Amino acid sequence: QGRDSSTNEKGASALLTIDVSKEAGGEAFQVRVLQQKEPMHFLSIFGGKIVIHRGKMPAGNTSVSPSPSSGGKKMTLFDIRYMRDDDECIELGELQENGGKLGKRLRAVECAEANIQYFNSNHCMVLFASGIVSVTKKATAFIFVWMGRYSTSQEQDMARDMTESLIKLYGKTKNSVEVTQVNDGKEPDDLFKILNMNKSAID
Repeated sequence: QGRDSSTNEKGASALLTIDVSKEAGGEAFQVRVLQQKEPMHFLSIFGGKIVIHRGKMPAGNTSVSPSPSSGGKKMTLFDIRYMRDDDECIELGELQENGGKLGKRLRAVECAEANIQYFNSNHCMVLFASGIVSVTKKATAFIFVWMGRYSTSQEQDMARDMTESLIKLYGKTKNSVEVTQVNDGKEPDDLFKILNMNKSAID
């Protein structure tokens, strides 16, 4: 259940769970899962990694728009981390489960706003920005994949993998999106210009 879901939505999901359990002959085990408290068994259904978006998907839509920002720009920022049950970001060995297969515990959560203050050297960040005029006039959107200096290899792999899914989600094509990988402490001026912030904000 999403953190901002309504009481009615939570109640409807509980009723639907009962219906599904009945269809399975009453043998299905019911578990209530809260956002950002996902257990390992739940994550394993999605290959050990999930992406959590803010807001709601419009009915009938297969693509969404990034969060609106000032100046006509639209930006979305995701925080990617490896976690354990108490939601601490730590370096964990991949966990044994499912007959010896290694399981991942990765989660990407959309931040409340696209702000440099959310950047954390222990994590990876992915910024999607559109509505910006490119110097080359070819790209209509940008993705910055920021690698925190203390982030794990699993977090870095998920950050890279997210680029294709975001391009598809926001209805773009690969040729129209400029993707840039950024290392912690080596941020290009373009990143700060898009965020409309001074580089000293993270010095």
